[in-house]
Amino acid sequence: MKDSPEQAKADAALTVFDYYPGVFRKYFTSPFEQYADRVGQPFTVLRSLQDEGMDGDEWVEDMYTIRFEDGEEIEAWGHEVCELRSEACH
Repeated sequence: MKDSPEQAKADAALTVFDYYPGVFRKYFTSPFEQYADRVGQPFTVLRSLQDEGMDGDEWVEDMYTIRFEDGEEIEAWGHEVCELRSEACH
């Protein structure tokens, strides 16, 4: 997958995700309206929230704290910031 702002915008239309945990893309994507204005923007991963991703004994999807170029920091899901396994997504 070639990561670009255009690809991030295309990926925002996906509804089924599979990704490489800890392998980060350069441009943010999200299927959610909350950060729709951020899709296609570059970001920096600040930290993993992996230790906070447990629900009892069951693992919940990876989350990360990220920072956009304007300084805003958010918590993002793995499928929003990690490279997608494109063959498994639709």
